Amino acid sequence: MEEEENADTSNFSAPSSSPTFSRITSSNDCNSLQNATFTYRLKGFRHQPTDHYPRTFFKDVEERGDRTCINGQAIHNIWFKNCENFMQIYQDVPRFLLMHQGLLSHDDINLVDVEDVDLSAHLKHMNELGMFDDSIVIVMADHGHRFAKLRETHQGQLEERMPFFSIALPKELRETEKGKRIERNLR
Repeated sequence: MEEEENADTSNFSAPSSSPTFSRITSSNDCNSLQNATFTYRLKGFRHQPTDHYPRTFFKDVEERGDRTCINGQAIHNIWFKNCENFMQIYQDVPRFLLMHQGLLSHDDINLVDVEDVDLSAHLKHMNELGMFDDSIVIVMADHGHRFAKLRETHQGQLEERMPFFSIALPKELRETEKGKRIERNLR
């Protein structure tokens, strides 16, 4: 029997560390246990892949049976607050934060837009606090609902092939010649 590959041996890794580059990393995978980013086709990690890895929190949430709320708080808002705390605590050091979320979108087509307003408010709030002043922010959505009959329709096929991808550069970088060139290329 062939041994399944785990994510430690796959091509995933947070940005590398070196003596001249100190960084703090976090990876938040807010997904079902079977369909998480690094457990969908792999067996997960043998060793914690980042400095902060709240996977145990999300596993506990799923085992409770309610994957949307804890004590009246939406899971995605708890997840957003975790992101904000990470950015505040490590504001003076280089950091890398990967947040992947599929709890609402992968298993129930009717929940896809539940967090839209909250995500928009969260990003605006963090921007107003200046948390993105020295950060490249990438927001993306891959394919929408994974298993619904909708994917068999023409509309579903379009959504599957047209992911959302947005990159925001820090203001200081945008004002340099190199930053202006990068922004033109992104547009």
